[in-house]
Amino acid sequence: MKTRNRILLIVLALLLVAASVLGYLWQTNRGPFGGDGRLPRAHIRVMEQERDYLDLLFDTHGRAMFNFYGKSAYVYIAHYERDELVLHELVTGVAVTPEHDLNGTVYWA
Repeated sequence: MKTRNRILLIVLALLLVAASVLGYLWQTNRGPFGGDGRLPRAHIRVMEQERDYLDLLFDTHGRAMFNFYGKSAYVYIAHYERDELVLHELVTGVAVTPEHDLNGTVYWA
């Protein structure tokens, strides 16, 4: 009887650990839950510049992906000349009243 209870307790503990690990991976978009190009939670990634249709319209362009929990996200442009900040200007932004997940892609040109 004691052996049976011990085995049941071990199995339940293993199931709890496995569920916790899978829940963490799902919440942070990692492992098997992040394979479709999604970013992990609390990350911003500047994507490599690829040749595409924007080359026909603009000299320079790029994109950044973001995924975080918060109230606002703003994009600034900063221009430096010889390590001196010459221009620091707000380009665009989004703000929401209740905090929640903010994720997507920002393109600039």
